[in-house]
Amino acid sequence: MSIPWYYLLAYILFGVLLLWIFDKRQIIKSKTLRYFTVIFVYTLLCWGIYDLVLT
Repeated sequence: MSIPWYYLLAYILFGVLLLWIFDKRQIIKSKTLRYFTVIFVYTLLCWGIYDLVLT
């Protein structure tokens, strides 16, 4: 996989921001489920955006 480093940085920063928002608001009470949900959702979002931008 040869993507520029700033795509990975944006991916990580978006995930941290989303996780911080979910932690702050306590949207999902279970911490394990909250982490799994956030990682799954932001991975799909970033993958979709990345795919749309490059095609």
